[in-house]
Amino acid sequence: MRTIVIPIADGHQGEISYAQHIVREDDLVVLVHVDTMSVPHSERLPDLVMERTPSSVAKTQALLKQFSGAFPKSRVDWLKGGDPKQELVRYIQEIKPDLVVMGSKGPGIHKMVMGSISDHVMKHVSVPCVLIHEKQVVKEQ
Repeated sequence: MRTIVIPIADGHQGEISYAQHIVREDDLVVLVHVDTMSVPHSERLPDLVMERTPSSVAKTQALLKQFSGAFPKSRVDWLKGGDPKQELVRYIQEIKPDLVVMGSKGPGIHKMVMGSISDHVMKHVSVPCVLIHEKQVVKEQ
C-alpha cells in the first residue's frame, strides 16, 4: 500500500483527475487542506488575507467530501492555521507519504513576490512530488 498526499485548495481539480489515473485499489489517498483562517488576522501573510464565510468553509468541505469519494481508500486531514507552505512541509515530513500530487495555477504577481506553495513544498520535502498545472487535462484512455 502506498500513501499519496493531495493538498486541496479552492477551485483546482487537476491533481484529483491525475491521481485517479495512478491510484491503485490498495493505496491510501490523504486529502489535506490548510485552514489559514484559523490564524489570527495579524499573523496571516498578505497573500492569504481573505474573508472566511460560512459559504467558503462549506465550499471547501464539499470539495473535500466530493474528492474523497473519488478513491477506494481515502481520508481528509484539515490542518488548523499557519502558513500553508510551512504547514504542508511539516505535515508531509511527519507522515512520510510515498507521493505528493499538487496543483499549480501558474505564475501570478503574488507568487512572484511571495513564491508559490507548490514550489516551496517541492523544494523542502524529500518525497517524490508531481505538479499538475491548472490547464493540464488528463485524458481518458
